[in-house]
Amino acid sequence: MFLKTFFRNFRTNLSSNLVSLAGLSIGMMVTVFSVTYIVFESSYDKFHEGSGRIYQVSTKMEISPGNEVVMSNTHQQLKEYIDNHIPGIEASCRTKKITDPVYIEDQKFKNHTGLFIDKEFFSVFDFEMLAGDGSGIENPNTIILTKDLVKKLFGENEYLGKTITIKDELYSVTGLVDNPPGNSTIQFDYLLPLANFFRTLPPTYNYVSVQTYIKAIRPYDDYNNIAGLLNGFYSDYNIKNQEMFSVEIGKLTDVHQYYNKTSKNYLLFITISLLVLLVSIVNYINTFAAENELKIRETGIRKVVGASRAGLIRSMILRSVIITLLAAMIGMFLSKIFIDTFRELTGINVEQYGPGLWWIQLLVFIIALLTGIAAG
Repeated sequence: MFLKTFFRNFRTNLSSNLVSLAGLSIGMMVTVFSVTYIVFESSYDKFHEGSGRIYQVSTKMEISPGNEVVMSNTHQQLKEYIDNHIPGIEASCRTKKITDPVYIEDQKFKNHTGLFIDKEFFSVFDFEMLAGDGSGIENPNTIILTKDLVKKLFGENEYLGKTITIKDELYSVTGLVDNPPGNSTIQFDYLLPLANFFRTLPPTYNYVSVQTYIKAIRPYDDYNNIAGLLNGFYSDYNIKNQEMFSVEIGKLTDVHQYYNKTSKNYLLFITISLLVLLVSIVNYINTFAAENELKIRETGIRKVVGASRAGLIRSMILRSVIITLLAAMIGMFLSKIFIDTFRELTGINVEQYGPGLWWIQLLVFIIALLTGIAAG
């Protein structure tokens, strides 16, 4: 009986109800996208086991008095100094980016990013090996490919032991690693031994050239103390212009937000989503209230025939909640439809729902429920 009355009332004011439903649905969709974006950006590099103990070492260079620049790269000898002088280190490693084309015989494959890495790379980071052993990367002229690159280069054919050419060097495929997730600061398509990079350098080369990472046994309480210990590196290794350099360290989980200034994006997304949601909620409440004002006569007749005040209030609240919950479902459905557009606009491969993200859907339904109760 109630649903019959609900649909009759909905059809009576069809245009205004559809406008309110559409506005509230869009507000819910924007809320889903905003929360999804913030959750994704906040999750960078937290998939690594012990992510709170992984640090990136940076180099601060004083170009002139008062004019300093911070670089993510360090001198390549710094790892050796870390291993010998810094206490409480579980592992350390270096990486060096390479973007040269990949060749299989005469076929050229461009737009792929590789990393030269130390053998300790897989002791610091948790990128899953799917075939082979990550420690084999210490052998010169070996290469580990990601799942996507293997599929592009070899399709469904056998790949282990195959030969690949990069910068006129031949590499033998010894392993397969899973694709780095979208919320990883460290991205790559293939991995090479760092020894292959170093042997191209002159013996006296001591410039800023690699990225250096530390995995501590326990989280550091005082970054400045560790940085102070690291600064002894420049004199011990007789670094050229050493007075210009100093060391900074920071948590890996903070690197993405530091370099991309995502805290400003958080504020922007929160402000926009709150405004859109607030406008849609206020519009719905006003429309629902106006509709009830037009039904004063109908309400009076229902009272005369025996309807109680509490029953009438429950009826209005239930009618309102049904509409807002319907808007929530439509909003989540729209977010599913337009998620690819959202990814293109933001440039990030967000995961909308999944393990641990069920609360986003719950949040939307709670907002819908409270809105429905408030309007009713």
